[in-house]
Amino acid sequence: MVIQHKKFTVIRFRRPISKGLNEELQWFGNSLGLFSKRDKDKSCFRIFIELLKSGKRNIPLSSDDIALRTKLSRGTVVFHLRKLIDAGIIVEEKNRYILRASNLEAVIEDIQKEQLAVCHSTGWLMYKDETKIIIVKQDYEQRLLEQGIAAPENLMSSLQSEGSIHTGRGIIQSIPIIGLAGERMVIRKYLRGGLIRFMNRDIYWGSQRPLKELCIGVGATLEGIPTAEILAVVMVNVAGPFYRGYIISKELSSCKDLADFLDTIAKETKKSILRQKREVLDKVAKLVRTMHDKGFYHGDLNLKN
Repeated sequence: MVIQHKKFTVIRFRRPISKGLNEELQWFGNSLGLFSKRDKDKSCFRIFIELLKSGKRNIPLSSDDIALRTKLSRGTVVFHLRKLIDAGIIVEEKNRYILRASNLEAVIEDIQKEQLAVCHSTGWLMYKDETKIIIVKQDYEQRLLEQGIAAPENLMSSLQSEGSIHTGRGIIQSIPIIGLAGERMVIRKYLRGGLIRFMNRDIYWGSQRPLKELCIGVGATLEGIPTAEILAVVMVNVAGPFYRGYIISKELSSCKDLADFLDTIAKETKKSILRQKREVLDKVAKLVRTMHDKGFYHGDLNLKN
């Protein structure tokens, strides 16, 4: 039996204020985990630029061509080419290399399709029409669709009396899953933070943020990283490329976040409590290390999440 592993690394970086092309391309590469601070000579970035230029003309380059143009050793070039291939940015054709699509927008669209294919292969179904996209876990498909996840706002408002509330960037509602005793789902609406929230609280455009979070969550689970089980994502079209997003996960019962745990025991002086605190923090540190070792980098890691 052949088992194929795919890993996607998406890192959230603040988009540069400068409108310079180099800064934009650096941001693009950093967001995909291509460039590292250890690469002092920006070797990977220089190789990426040459491939971008040749891709516009649809001319594949050999490793020798790239080494000559970038003034880098062939060994360095080959090392970074493997990295770009693994990231899904370029493809190899007869010992020559070229972008997997004619431009970066098409490259990202291809990567998102591949992410979706990975999700499908692990037991997910997609429903798409002109008004919405729903991706739901196959085991929960019938129950969640019948319960009304296609219209998340209506579902949350109709079951307010039966739900419980979690705090976050906004109200996060927990609702019983019909037909599954003791199981509840948490519906989180994507909301903006920062100053932009005063002008646009919940409308997104372009990249499908819920889809990215789903694929990263599925990937983390497959790598053995404990995370809340995602049951579905919903993207409701507003107009054109604009949408509102929702992510639905299974509620973790009898749990509290790390901030609440530390606050609860802050004044305790018993040795058993202090020992428990050390054990919990040690486990947290090991989990973060495992997450990084597996190629998952959380851009907003804090005691609440």
